[in-house]
Amino acid sequence: MADLFHEDRPTIPRIIAWQELNKMVPYSRVHIHRLMKAGKFPKQVKIGRNRVGWLESEVADWLNARINAR
Repeated sequence: MADLFHEDRPTIPRIIAWQELNKMVPYSRVHIHRLMKAGKFPKQVKIGRNRVGWLESEVADWLNARINAR
């Protein structure tokens, strides 16, 4: 069996769904979509025909930028 945590392997990006995104960033869906459209929030990733998510690392970077800007 392959070692999933082997040091030579790249890390797999974690995609989060709306429920988890909303816990991290307590904005409405409409506001998130406005921010994405304005280029002020990480864009969603289409992961299926009727399914989207966000890269957790991009959302974390976005949050950290807000924290650092205060």
